[in-house]
This record gives sequence, C-alpha cells and structure tokens, in this order.
Amino acid sequence: VVFNPDATMRVTPETNEHRHKLTPYDGRELRGAVEATYLRGEKIYDRGNFSDGPMGKLLKRGGITLDE
Repeated sequence: VVFNPDATMRVTPETNEHRHKLTPYDGRELRGAVEATYLRGEKIYDRGNFSDGPMGKLLKRGGITLDE
C-alpha cells in the first residue's frame, strides 16, 4: 500500500467502495489517503481506479483434524 498521510479526501457515496453506501463519514473531509495498492507485485489500485476484474484467489479451508 502506498499511503499519503498529507492528502485529504471528501467522503461521498461515489467515493465509498462499500456495498452499503450509508456511512457516518458522508460529506466529511478526511486526512490521509491510499494512493496505490499492489498485490503480488502488480498494481491493482491507483488513485481511485481499480484493475480489471478480481485478482485474488479463493483459499478453501481444509477439514478439521484432531490429533489423538
């Protein structure tokens, strides 16, 4: 993650990337912003723009085993 502690951003429904857009921060200006995010060396987020499509991998949980 590339984080700029001096940047400011205003929270709006358009900038909120959550499924539910309701937030107590709506309309507030916040200090600090993520400018870029990398996953396994590849940039997946750059100043408000996401990469094309999902980049993660599904990690399946194994069955529970008990040592006896």
